[in-house]
Amino acid sequence: MDKSWITMSRVSPEYEKGLNAFLDFAFAHTIVKGKIRCACSCCGFKRWHTREVVYDHLICTQFPHGYTIWTFHGESLIGDASNTSNISQDRITDIGGLPDQDQMQDMVREAVGFNRNVEIEANEFIDEVESTVHGFQPEGFASIPDDVSKQCNKYWKVDIIDEQGVVRDGRLKVLEVWSLPAGQRVVVHFNAEAQPVGNAAGLLSGFLGIVVTEVNTFPISYRSWDKVPDSYKEACFNSIKAKFCLDRDIDKHFVIKKLGKNWRNYRVFLFGRFYKVEKTREQNLEKYPQFIPFDMWAAFVDYRLEQKTKVVFL
Repeated sequence: MDKSWITMSRVSPEYEKGLNAFLDFAFAHTIVKGKIRCACSCCGFKRWHTREVVYDHLICTQFPHGYTIWTFHGESLIGDASNTSNISQDRITDIGGLPDQDQMQDMVREAVGFNRNVEIEANEFIDEVESTVHGFQPEGFASIPDDVSKQCNKYWKVDIIDEQGVVRDGRLKVLEVWSLPAGQRVVVHFNAEAQPVGNAAGLLSGFLGIVVTEVNTFPISYRSWDKVPDSYKEACFNSIKAKFCLDRDIDKHFVIKKLGKNWRNYRVFLFGRFYKVEKTREQNLEKYPQFIPFDMWAAFVDYRLEQKTKVVFL
């Protein structure tokens, strides 16, 4: 999809055409009760509005230049690498209890494209979104671990460097990293043990915590982090590197390792939060979390219910 319009004048026909294409994409993939996250500088992805309001906001203020991968609106960090139409044998494939053919076709479309079904039936969710617009709210029920959510709500004072090497002071929340103009990155300092330090370390940690919650980027249906394709990890790292100064091989090693740890922890969190041990497998599948494709959740549940897997988590 052409995104060159993002840096064009707001009064140009190209900008308006591109904005409408963005809205078409966002409302096709992440609509909740008729609303999506607004990407304008004032709302900062935290407030949810109708199409008309989001359009007005992004006509009156420039679309964020750095937001070229629309992760909060249904696009995966790994692009075509997330295509799961040809499932590797390393994936969990024993999926039982699938619904009828029409529903199965819908699930296939979700797996092949960027579609994340976040249209939640519970009225409480949209009420919660509207009543807490100044804080971080995940897409779907309580789908983000508490420690990650706390990091998202905090402002971090960091140094930001541009392509000319000019450094300025910055004050960012995790979600605002996506809005950094193209070519501007957060400076990250590492200690002698190759660990990030300072406020930038906290911002990076929260950012890496959010990235792994995008199940289109890192599907939870792989048996282990080692089975996740290197192409997924490489594409994701390149997107992270576009926002943080992580130019050394040792920096990349840290990020990939941290992503793996976060991914494993997130899977434990999801099973503990959404799988009800007092219910049958079929009942749990019927009430699957809506922000995860059904087939992915079913495969993950079957993996967790295997006897050898239970032993690992005892």
